[in-house]
Amino acid sequence: MSVKLYMTSVSPNRKISQNTNRIKQVLGSKKIPFEEIDLYKNPDCRNEMVEKSGNPEILPPQLFNGDTYCGCFEQFDDALEDGCLLEFLRLK
Repeated sequence: MSVKLYMTSVSPNRKISQNTNRIKQVLGSKKIPFEEIDLYKNPDCRNEMVEKSGNPEILPPQLFNGDTYCGCFEQFDDALEDGCLLEFLRLK
């Protein structure tokens, strides 16, 4: 399994961009390999993200391990703060 980051490279919402950049920064600094799935370049992947999460209102960035939904930025940030990021990402 691998970590997948559903994100968008173009967004009018600055918070979405900031959250996406923070996730990428943390994963990179911890040397956790991840795949970026850009919803701007691949709009059909939005349906995939919604289906896998079970939430039609979901917005990027969202994290998955393979097809397993891990959570949103706030949950990622909480896991990082609590020292359980690997568990959150289903890597441990």
